[in-house]
Amino acid sequence: MCIAIEDIALGTSGYCISLETLAMHNSIDRNKYLVGIGQKNFSITPPDEDIITLAYKAASQIITKNNAKNIKFLFFATESSFDNSKSAGTYLHELLQLPEDCRIIELKQACYGGTAALLLAKSFLETTGDKNAKCLVITSDIAKYELMSNAEPTQGASSVAMLLSKENDNAIALLEHFGGTVTKNSNDFSKPNYMRYPFVNGKLSIVIYLSFLKQSIKKFLSEFNLGIEDFRAICYHTPFPKMAYKANDMVQKLYPELSSGRYISDIKEQVYYNSEIGNSYTASLYLSLLSLLEQDCNDFTNKRIGMFSYGSGSTCELFTLIISESYKQKLRKEFNLKLIQNRKFAEYEEYKFFHDFTYTNDTEIPVSSDSVIRLKSIKNHVRNYELL
Repeated sequence: MCIAIEDIALGTSGYCISLETLAMHNSIDRNKYLVGIGQKNFSITPPDEDIITLAYKAASQIITKNNAKNIKFLFFATESSFDNSKSAGTYLHELLQLPEDCRIIELKQACYGGTAALLLAKSFLETTGDKNAKCLVITSDIAKYELMSNAEPTQGASSVAMLLSKENDNAIALLEHFGGTVTKNSNDFSKPNYMRYPFVNGKLSIVIYLSFLKQSIKKFLSEFNLGIEDFRAICYHTPFPKMAYKANDMVQKLYPELSSGRYISDIKEQVYYNSEIGNSYTASLYLSLLSLLEQDCNDFTNKRIGMFSYGSGSTCELFTLIISESYKQKLRKEFNLKLIQNRKFAEYEEYKFFHDFTYTNDTEIPVSSDSVIRLKSIKNHVRNYELL
């Protein structure tokens, strides 16, 4: 029995800032951003948007009255949580009007959390006796770093929602193998509770990422008796677009038998959405997958796609998807392009106001968002959302 990704959808914020604007304000050569990290713009969240509004924008596209009743588990992967106990998924459960017998859990292991959610959803669906059961997997994150820091241009915000089921017909992809796992306690990135912004050791993170990728591919091919030529493409976790190029270059050198350009031709297309939206942690890898399937003109029907997931701290895993015949009919390419293109470009002072906004236990949130949902207020430690 194969578990299918029945549907997949993207959500991002209503605002962005161009890297040209940021470079000008920071008195930095624009090419350090545009070429050095491969970033053009990144999404920013005004005060009335958060990981719940991002998640709702994505999930509401794939939730209907008909399929909602069969959702038996909501896995919410994030490293931007605002509560150390209550799962963010509880808010989303209410907003989406999911059934009472739907289980909820929030997962955290840096950017790997989304892949852990997929793996758990797959296991649940394989073991439940309910043939109609579905799982909703949410990846939703907001990357925010200190102003004027080296990491500032790699900020971003988005959510990718995926609906998983046992229904293999009319799907986007089938989950195949999970493996090639590597775990090591490392200190390349963390978010201590006593710090407002993350601790980032970017150079170390790149070294660990590439080392884990090398080990992961070799282990995965051995575990499942596959060759590198059995992959049509590999999607990489993309904290910034240039990282995907670095990863792909290493794979090309490791496996020189690959035909020249076989994967290279896919990288530009697979990082297109990332280069516009920025880093969104748990959602990053799935943003790359969407970008590949929607922006690459090649037909991926029945092809095997490798998915390299990395989470600082550090854990990685490689898994594979078999793309279904119906995938093109299920994608929302035009909608996603409009979602990205219709964002408002913030001036620097507006961006700084959004960035520095501080929430308290008695906050009426100023109206910025004109999307389908906004965070209206925080009262008595309760977040109140408004559907528009």
